[in-house]
Amino acid sequence: MLGQFFTINFSEQEEKLNKETPVVTFWRHLLLECEVGRSSISLQDILHFATGADKLPAAGLSPPPSISFLHHPASSQVRLEEQNEKKVEWWVEALFPQSKPVSNNLILPVTSTYKAFKSSMEQAISHHVHLLPLDA
Repeated sequence: MLGQFFTINFSEQEEKLNKETPVVTFWRHLLLECEVGRSSISLQDILHFATGADKLPAAGLSPPPSISFLHHPASSQVRLEEQNEKKVEWWVEALFPQSKPVSNNLILPVTSTYKAFKSSMEQAISHHVHLLPLDA
């Protein structure tokens, strides 16, 4: 049910779109695993991470929740000898999901495997939940 609340904003570039499509499958699979307790995070944790809410309001969320994608920089940008501080910072952030709770936007990392996607999501969301508990 949580997955139905998010509008997915795909990239217009075909190369990026081809990488985002499997991530949507990973996202849906992660939601199922959370629902049946096969993840270290819960659906409530994901909702809180993405929107700041601890439960879905009956009237829905405003603005409506959305998903966008965070692509890794081109391989030429990540060569150690070419990295400056900003590029290194961007690369580290690209490994994990991000959220913009004010706009109810969840930014999913583009990964090539479900294992990498799940690990990234669990680490970031668990970290967020422990640093910013729901009671705060």
